[in-house]
Amino acid sequence: MSLRSRLLLAFALVVLVPIALLALGIRQDITRRLSDEYQVRVNSVVEVIGEDLGQEAAGIGERLASLKTQVVDDGRFRLAVAGLETERKYLADYAGNAMRLTGLSMLQIQDGEGRIISSSPGRDQLALAKRESFTVGDQRFTLVGGTAVDQALLARLARDPAIVVSLGYPGGELSSVRLKPDTTTVDAAVGELDLPLIRSHADGSIENVQARLRVTQSMAPLRALLRSADSWFLATAAGTGITAFVLAVWVSSRISRPLADLAEKTAVLDLDRLDVQFDEGSDEVGRLSRLLGELTARLRSSTARVREAERRATVGDLARQVNHDIKNGLIPLRNVMRHLSEVQRDDPAALPAVYGERRQTVDSSIAYLETLATSYARLSPPATRRPCDLNALIADVATAAQARERVEVEADLASGL
Repeated sequence: MSLRSRLLLAFALVVLVPIALLALGIRQDITRRLSDEYQVRVNSVVEVIGEDLGQEAAGIGERLASLKTQVVDDGRFRLAVAGLETERKYLADYAGNAMRLTGLSMLQIQDGEGRIISSSPGRDQLALAKRESFTVGDQRFTLVGGTAVDQALLARLARDPAIVVSLGYPGGELSSVRLKPDTTTVDAAVGELDLPLIRSHADGSIENVQARLRVTQSMAPLRALLRSADSWFLATAAGTGITAFVLAVWVSSRISRPLADLAEKTAVLDLDRLDVQFDEGSDEVGRLSRLLGELTARLRSSTARVREAERRATVGDLARQVNHDIKNGLIPLRNVMRHLSEVQRDDPAALPAVYGERRQTVDSSIAYLETLATSYARLSPPATRRPCDLNALIADVATAAQARERVEVEADLASGL
């Protein structure tokens, strides 16, 4: 990455990062505070709904208590439960008639064994119900009554159109408003309340169900506010970024041009070409140029010594390698000769046989030494005569002599040599 690109990137980071952090911080703070306020409001609504349901349940209990008093004092009811045949129809219709008088949505009378002896017209519905026990004679009965939990009740509990009250129960769901198919509570404040209900069926049977009342309030106004704030922040960031870009281009051009010139001169530096002259100046780039000029002078003075040291080191390494390789070929031969001498001394008759056994080793060692000699011969190829640029050759020699002897060397060369 070039210096100009780095300067542009640095200006962009210095300008845009603080703006982005400020925008992010304000956005998060607004989101957190308003979300907390939404949640507090929803929690308050849940508490109010809980109180309303409690009052509704209390009203149901009062109506059942009043109905219990009437039932206990009803002589025809006593005769019907005692088994009088003429009062059976009165008993069967008792719950339906009493339901209309009390304003309940469902009403049943059960005997001590839980059997329904009188019931309002059966239908599928959910009801917020209460139970009230009473005794007639020596028999115990139970009144089960309640009000329907439907969309109208949920809308009445919600009060505010911005609040949505929904009821989830096994096998279905109710809501205070008509929900769209893609409606979710991901972007909303949510509060929940467990609610025990009674579910009645068309055949008159009832069952206890555990429902969950959910109160939600959409955060769409909050998201609209955040989108508006984002638009303002983006406009501010764009204007600031353009200004910073123009300023960065101007500053980088004032800095990168002398550095580019210095880079071009430094790029041609080589151990064989140390005659580059660097311009001096009063600024930081000028001081860097002077340092590079001094470094070049020191390189010129030390190049010759380095090359001589490298030549000596290379010769030493090569001599050690040649010594090692020759020993690797001579040691097997020496061992074979020593063995043959011992056999000649101790058992001369076995000498031909032993020699035949060790001949493979002798041949391998000789072949190894011949291969070694051929390989080292390639390190010194025969000199070949070819045309060359005499001016370039003399310039290299003059440069090396000047670096080694610390003298000024001038070359007056004819062209085309």
